[in-house]
Amino acid sequence: MPQPSLRKADFAQPSAVVGEYLHSIYRISWSGGAAKAKDLARRLRSSPSTVHATLTRLKRDALIEIDQQRRISLTPSGQQQAEAVTLRHNLAEYFLFQELDIPWYQLHLHAEHLEHALTPLVTEHLAERLGHPQYCPHGSPMPGGGGTFTCPTLALSEVVPGNVVELLMLDEMLENSEEVMKHLQTHALTPGRHLHVSVRSDDMQTLALQLETEQHPKVCKHFEEEPCFRKLEAQPPQHNHANPTLLSYEVASHILVTPVRPLAA
Repeated sequence: MPQPSLRKADFAQPSAVVGEYLHSIYRISWSGGAAKAKDLARRLRSSPSTVHATLTRLKRDALIEIDQQRRISLTPSGQQQAEAVTLRHNLAEYFLFQELDIPWYQLHLHAEHLEHALTPLVTEHLAERLGHPQYCPHGSPMPGGGGTFTCPTLALSEVVPGNVVELLMLDEMLENSEEVMKHLQTHALTPGRHLHVSVRSDDMQTLALQLETEQHPKVCKHFEEEPCFRKLEAQPPQHNHANPTLLSYEVASHILVTPVRPLAA
């Protein structure tokens, strides 16, 4: 398995605000989206004027480019810094979960504080101590580590009833809400789990999900290989899995899954 390349040049330390913007643009771009100012305002819970001022600064510093459609992209320098910030954040989440037993639903908010204290040397040693993980506990691939998804992917909100899917990754839009994340953990809607989509209600804009009691072999083998996912799956649901879990289309649209198999008739 390839190991992350942790060159010291990759660890330019931007300010907390700049790092937050670069990290958000990186995550949007990684998922195939086109970052725009309104997306950043929503993710970062900032006013349009604040976002505009910060983007102007990032463009001035040659970290981003903005095209005629107002789509934001990272320059090579911006990409390098964004990957470094994202790596520190993901490693912080992994450490907090695996070593300190911080609850899964709280990892993102604590990692946002811890990531700014990680120097290049500490980051390098932390990655080594953790065994160079390829994914964070929320399912995101580590930048530069070779982690990726080779299986077909789609948003949970697009799944047709009657299918079983493997939950791959949560978007950070969800990680910013401790309430949503706690709901997901309570119902074991976490990476590596297999879910049966039983009902779609366009009127209520909800999905009814059933946790598979007998988990099939993993579609993505890293769920069997990474210690954090084995630890996560060992944690029993706090919700009666015999009852379906309702999830809004909005929340489900930020959860990436892959098909396992259609249910037998």
